Amino acid sequence: MKLFAFERRWLLCIMCAIVPGGPEGSGFPSPRELPLERFIDDFFRHTPPSSSIGVRAGVWLVMVIALLRGLRFRPFTRMTAEEQAELLESMSGSRVYALREVPMLLKLTACLGYCGAPTVQRAFDVTAHDGRAPTWMEVAE
Repeated sequence: MKLFAFERRWLLCIMCAIVPGGPEGSGFPSPRELPLERFIDDFFRHTPPSSSIGVRAGVWLVMVIALLRGLRFRPFTRMTAEEQAELLESMSGSRVYALREVPMLLKLTACLGYCGAPTVQRAFDVTAHDGRAPTWMEVAE
C-alpha cells in the first residue's frame, strides 16, 4: 500500500507532534531532521495490509476529528503543538475503544521511525546488533 503525498505529510506532522525530539544540545534530533518520509514509504511498503490500513485510517481519523473539534474547522497541520497534544490526549481518553487506540497506534509508528535512526540510538547509547542503519536511513547518514 502506498500513501498519497498529502497523507504522508499528515502522518509526518502527527509523528512530529508525538515525538518532538529533545532540547537543544541533548543529542536527540528533531524528527524533522530525520528522513522520516523515507521511513513512512518503507513502512507502508513492508507492513502487512492490516497494519498499514490501520495507520492510514488513524491518520484520517485524527484529521477529521481535528477539523470537527469545537467546530473550529482548523486542520491538525495548522494547530499549535499544544493543541495537537491536547487533541491526541483527548482521543486517548475517549470512551470509544477504536478512537482511544488510534493515538497509541500512531505513537508506535512514530517511535519505530524516530528510534530507528542511528543518531537517536547513539543518544540513547544503543548500538545496532549488526552495526547497520535501516535501509531507509542509508542515504541520509
